[in-house]
Amino acid sequence: RNHLILITMTKQQEERAKILLKATHDILKKCDEAIFVQDVMSVTAIWDEAECDGNCLMEEIGELIKEMEV
Repeated sequence: RNHLILITMTKQQEERAKILLKATHDILKKCDEAIFVQDVMSVTAIWDEAECDGNCLMEEIGELIKEMEV
């Protein structure tokens, strides 16, 4: 069965979510296009003018989720 979940975000949270979603896409795309299996946590993407890996991305997504749980 399908459930619809509505989440209210501030404009700043929405912009952050867009940045992190693009970074997630970039990392997953690199993994998918690689000839060999990649460790998603060590693959990098660039956001906020810095090169960060999957660990950093997971941490930032977690922070955004916590912020939205107010």
